[in-house]
Amino acid sequence: MEELAGFEAVTYRRNRRRQRQQVIIGTSRDSEIKAEKKKAWIYLGRMSQETTAERVKNFLNRKGIKEEVLVEELRTMGPGKAFKLGFPFEHLQLTENLEFWPQGAIIRPFRISYREQRQHRGDTIDTDM
Repeated sequence: MEELAGFEAVTYRRNRRRQRQQVIIGTSRDSEIKAEKKKAWIYLGRMSQETTAERVKNFLNRKGIKEEVLVEELRTMGPGKAFKLGFPFEHLQLTENLEFWPQGAIIRPFRISYREQRQHRGDTIDTDM
């Protein structure tokens, strides 16, 4: 390789990729404690002002998602409403069909913010930055 005046070839690179923590999922059925079923969490947005959490829950029930449906209305900046939906993971594929949702609705995976993650874990957040 040619030497460039004033430059030196880099022979190493720092690995910037963050290692993911290994997750262990239990398999024992012989236990006095039980784990929750895996849930899918999605964001439902651009809904009209008349839409309520109860109406969304009824909509999901009519479409075949009847058990363990959680619907939480989110704060929005504009006139439309948005919701966080939680339901058993086995129904996720059903909700990925475009025909499942009303025309114009926005559906995407629900991503929890870094601030909310820390609050859920019980960490303190310094807001005086």
